Amino acid sequence: MLGAPLPPALTVTAKGIAGVRYDLDWGQLDYVDRAGRLAAPMLVFHQAGDPTVPVAISEALASARPDLVTFERFTGDGHVQSWNTDRARYERALRAFLERVAPVSAA
Repeated sequence: MLGAPLPPALTVTAKGIAGVRYDLDWGQLDYVDRAGRLAAPMLVFHQAGDPTVPVAISEALASARPDLVTFERFTGDGHVQSWNTDRARYERALRAFLERVAPVSAA
């Protein structure tokens, strides 16, 4: 069934395979621990009840780097489903972020 949570053993196995196949160091993807080294602005959308990635991770990143991280917390319990939860709010936040970090100049 699509949208069903994956069993933890399958997630661990998939991460192991991806790590070997693509030479990934999963620890290097922990941006909270490396927040001081980040340089690019980022927009983070996260649902409060995300069953895959705890929202606390995004909250910690936003708290560690409020100068770079624009954090949009959505209600709901989906994983990467914020646009589906509130499309208008998602698009407003995205547009505002892009206008701030990459403004388009009039020709």
